[in-house]
Amino acid sequence: MAKKFIRRVGINKTAFEILSEKLKEEREKEKEKKPKSKRGRKSTLCIEDQLLLCLFYLRNYRTFLELGEEFEISEGYANKLFHKISKQLVRILKLPSNTELTKEGLKAVVIDASEQQ
Repeated sequence: MAKKFIRRVGINKTAFEILSEKLKEEREKEKEKKPKSKRGRKSTLCIEDQLLLCLFYLRNYRTFLELGEEFEISEGYANKLFHKISKQLVRILKLPSNTELTKEGLKAVVIDASEQQ
């Protein structure tokens, strides 16, 4: 069971639980900073499911349509959740932002899109 989780998500269950707790803490900090952002509909997905959605996308690059169907949400909402959670993960894990790569003098990016039979 644990091996399947790692293969599907990319991290072990303990790391997943730590990340979900840190995301909860990050959400609480955001609520304290912006108390008026309590407007609108509440998310139908718990924080753990939102994290799973983000990790499934990063692991397998599934379409947001597929992710939306799996989590029973719309394609657009799946996209919105992914971008929201990924930005929070960048802050939590203290990862460099997308713009930091260009500051290093990056001249080109090579993408391997070859397929194997």
